[in-house]
Amino acid sequence: MALPQKIQRQFSPEEIQFIAGNEFISIIPNFTLDKMEFIQTSYGPFMPPLQAQVPLWLAVALKKNRKCSIVPPTWFTKDNLQALLQNEEDHDEFAKVPFHYMEIAHMLIEVAPDEIPDIEHIRKLLKDIRECRQRKTRDLLGKVDGTRLELHNMSRMELNEIRPLFSAAFNEMTKLQFLDNQDEVME
Repeated sequence: MALPQKIQRQFSPEEIQFIAGNEFISIIPNFTLDKMEFIQTSYGPFMPPLQAQVPLWLAVALKKNRKCSIVPPTWFTKDNLQALLQNEEDHDEFAKVPFHYMEIAHMLIEVAPDEIPDIEHIRKLLKDIRECRQRKTRDLLGKVDGTRLELHNMSRMELNEIRPLFSAAFNEMTKLQFLDNQDEVME
């Protein structure tokens, strides 16, 4: 069965979260192992208390099996998120964020809430950052000129959310420009 055209052009949030699982994160293993072999590559060594870099999907699996502690990324602290929110509020352009920050934050809060200091404040900061960035996105819609739109520092999820809206807006602007050009030719 073929998917509707609208769905074919964008990822579902679950697919984006799956893709974000390939981002690397630090863990502190609770076990010793030279390496874990997978089809494409291997990870390790795992020796407590040394940190190891693994993809987020592996960190989540190990955490669920109580085989590691996840070390939150440096951007995922109360102070850094507060600074990011302040930057978002103070400037018209989007602040630089990790491309998968929303998905990573969601997975960490879901799987490792015990390892995130001041988690409730972090949840609120993430919500405030998201709302501020959504407000900026809505403001961008008024600036669409039909030829191009530069979107710097937007996350994968944000781009996915606006794709249908901005695609429709660009299509309408293109039609209007075509009609305007036709009118000029007729004159």
